[in-house]
Amino acid sequence: MLDSDELAAIVDFHFYPLDISPAIIGSHQQNCTGLAKEETNCNYIADQANLCVQQHSKQRANFTECMFRQALQGDERNPLAARDTFDGQLADCALTLEDYSVDELRSCAYSDEAVQLRASNRDMIADIFADLNMSVGLVWASVDGKLVSGATEDTTSSREDWQHDLVTAVCDAYAGVKPEVCLTRALVA
Repeated sequence: MLDSDELAAIVDFHFYPLDISPAIIGSHQQNCTGLAKEETNCNYIADQANLCVQQHSKQRANFTECMFRQALQGDERNPLAARDTFDGQLADCALTLEDYSVDELRSCAYSDEAVQLRASNRDMIADIFADLNMSVGLVWASVDGKLVSGATEDTTSSREDWQHDLVTAVCDAYAGVKPEVCLTRALVA
C-alpha cells in the first residue's frame, strides 16, 4: 500500500525483516541446509535475499512483495520454506527486477555479504525497537518516529485496519501538498 504511486512519492520506505537469531522464529523452523554459506534457516535465507535486493536494486518493493506473497500461503505451501523449491522461487521473484539479475541475487543472498547485511539489519531493528520503546513485533511501522502497530501477529487475519492507520499516519506526517489518497481518506474518516 505504501508503494502506490501517490504514496511512494512522499514516503522514504525502509524494510527491516524481523531477525531474532541465533533463535529461530517459532513459526518458521524450516531448514534449507546447503543453500547459503552460513545460514540454514529458510526464513533467514529469504531475509538475506530481501536485504540484498534492498541494497542493490531500485525495484525492491516488487521483489519483496513477491517474496511475502509466498509467505502468506503458510509455510506448508510456501516454496521459500523448502530447500528443494527455495532457489526456483527466488529466481521467479527475481524476474520482478530489471536492474539486478538472478545470478547477482544468488551471489549475494547465499554469501558473506548477506550475513553482514543481516547483522546490520539485526542491529538496526534493535535500535528501532529501543527508540520506539516496543517489544519484538511483526505488524508495525515507524512513521515520523511514531509507532503504528497492528492488532494481530496472525498472518491469516486481515490487516485492513492497520493499513488504514498506516496510510493515515503517513498523510498526517507529510508536510507538503497532500496527495489525492490523503484527501480522499480524510473525507472518509
